[in-house]
Amino acid sequence: MRPGAAPAALSRGAHILAAAAVHAYTAFGGVLAFFTLVETATHHFERALLLLGLAFVVDGTDGFLARRVQVKRWLPTISGEALDLVIDFITYAIAPLFLLWSAGLLPQPAWLWAVVILAAAHYDFANTHPLKNQGLYTGLPAIWNLYAFYVYVLHPPEFVQAFCIAGLFVLTFAPIHFICLSRLAYLRAASLAATVICATIVLMVLLGLVADRRLWALVSLVGPAWYLGASLWVDLRFRRGALRLSPLPSAASEERG
Repeated sequence: MRPGAAPAALSRGAHILAAAAVHAYTAFGGVLAFFTLVETATHHFERALLLLGLAFVVDGTDGFLARRVQVKRWLPTISGEALDLVIDFITYAIAPLFLLWSAGLLPQPAWLWAVVILAAAHYDFANTHPLKNQGLYTGLPAIWNLYAFYVYVLHPPEFVQAFCIAGLFVLTFAPIHFICLSRLAYLRAASLAATVICATIVLMVLLGLVADRRLWALVSLVGPAWYLGASLWVDLRFRRGALRLSPLPSAASEERG
């Protein structure tokens, strides 16, 4: 054995172990998604929403970890992107819709609006989002988990719900570029701050740490409002050629969002 061969092998094993740990972390989001469905089926809706919140945290951090440890390089036969996509479809679409249906929170006729939400979700997850690796989604990505939270806590009238679902549906198909928080450097600090503030308030509401849940839920809307406004501003700058996008990642990097 040549000097240094054993440390090199150990180093490779450590890299593979780190990559496997990241995949396991992503897969934990699938565990959270499953128990979200379980809690919804037993009408423990706040627990279900809390699990969706935790799944959002996992999804928001696993991509950074995957790129950091170069999982495609060390575990090329396992697609973290495919794993992430399957889990995301449950946590951002199926589980929230199941909660809305089970809690009777869809406008009438419920079946029609369920189909509308599913159509938007199917399109979003089939959309290749050609600029995603450079920081932009084409059309609004699925955020039905967040929508389910606001409807559950605020209980808006049915016509408001119908208007919101229709609006989200249209934005999903609209040729507008929306920010990919983990990839676009422009406005990243402000966007992440708004996201953290929103997520923190949402968790506080679901954990019962605030007295006036409706008021704090309304305050947390600063997050979605910032995301929509910042995305429209970014889209305008992009169309004018004033926004410089980051270069495409190397083939060794992980593509999950």
